[in-house]
Amino acid sequence: MKLVLLPLLTILILGCQMNTSSSKDGSKGIMVSENGLSASKVYLADAEEETDNRTFFYGQKIYTNFIDIDGFIEENGKIFPQMDMFVLSKKGDTVLKRYDLFGADFEGLDGDDSSLNGHMILARPIYSGTTYALACHIRDTKGNASMNTKMDFELVPDTKIKVVSNGLTYSEAYIYSDDRDEIIHDGTFKFFENLRFDIQDLDGYVKKDQAIHLGMSVRVIDNDNNQILDMADVFEEPITNEALLKQGVAATLIVKEGQIANPLKWQIRIWDKNSEAKLKAEAKINVKN
Repeated sequence: MKLVLLPLLTILILGCQMNTSSSKDGSKGIMVSENGLSASKVYLADAEEETDNRTFFYGQKIYTNFIDIDGFIEENGKIFPQMDMFVLSKKGDTVLKRYDLFGADFEGLDGDDSSLNGHMILARPIYSGTTYALACHIRDTKGNASMNTKMDFELVPDTKIKVVSNGLTYSEAYIYSDDRDEIIHDGTFKFFENLRFDIQDLDGYVKKDQAIHLGMSVRVIDNDNNQILDMADVFEEPITNEALLKQGVAATLIVKEGQIANPLKWQIRIWDKNSEAKLKAEAKINVKN
């Protein structure tokens, strides 16, 4: 285990790809406005399975699918769509915007393949505990036809992580797998997998001599109370790069194969050495072969 001060974790991704499903069923909770373009179905998918759920975890990946879109002008057997995606706050402010997801060098799609897919990972600058709206705008670059969709959704924190803050504040806490390059939502990992327990946007400390003096202990025990890791204070020196601290503090963990009683309790305690401010976080995780 080692302490990590994280660089800015950019895991918000938007993209488009082909999707040739021809299901005719409708999807709940998605408002569709057609202006020359129409789809036989617009639906949301989680892990590539259709879902009517509108509550998601921080870092979760979702897909918006547009099936059999009609109304594009064909040129030499190809169509030339573009897609923009926006995330709006509850007040209607634009939190995130991405234009022209196919890119400037897009050379069109086969006219028979008129189903599109937009996907995103729900992370910075989106935060849990808030309701948002996802808006999509599809347009024909060879004409004036377009289609707009809008869907409300709520982002919630991981229920397997409990945080108690007393003076120190944070924006997000989650478990991240470096091997899978994704946030773990089900609390399950493998032996020898590289994990990070991330605490984002830490604040509430008192600076002294232009430096931040924090303490951080890390402890991991299994369900039989066997100790796997116990470190009293992993901060060896004061922190002078506050911007890097704001981007995230993380403890890393690799569990070697052996007799382990699930679930494991991964406990982090952070305190300010210049004040009484502190924070405790605990994640319950399960290791499998």
